[in-house]
Amino acid sequence: MLLGVAIGDALGAPVEFLSLESILAKYGPDGVTDLEPWDSHPAGSYTDDTQMTIATALGTLAAVRAGAFGSSDEAAPYVWRAYLDWYETQNDPANRRGPGTTCMSALAGGVMGTALKLMDAQLALRSAQASIGQSGPPRHPSPWLAA
Repeated sequence: MLLGVAIGDALGAPVEFLSLESILAKYGPDGVTDLEPWDSHPAGSYTDDTQMTIATALGTLAAVRAGAFGSSDEAAPYVWRAYLDWYETQNDPANRRGPGTTCMSALAGGVMGTALKLMDAQLALRSAQASIGQSGPPRHPSPWLAA
């Protein structure tokens, strides 16, 4: 699953903020068909979306290993810690892959938020990890909404 996220993200990174018209003008009617460099990153580089997806997965797995998977209150600190670890990597320009101002500001504040504060486009990017560590019937994804 994570490999698919990273590959799709790397394919889309060069066109993430382009209009359809701009994409067609640059890549033709087939659009992006190969990995391309973007900004200062080489071809095949994924964005902050994949970095945060990996951080979410690492935090979720840490919660599972610690047995803190029964509620969002138990699991959220593990995901929060993983987000803070990711945040620290953003000081290195080679690791900085275009994180949003809202995300960076929230993490810089140093105060863990609640699930209700995460009702934005980032939610969809993080939802894939809901399947990691699951056994039995699906649960609500709230343990993964730490930021």
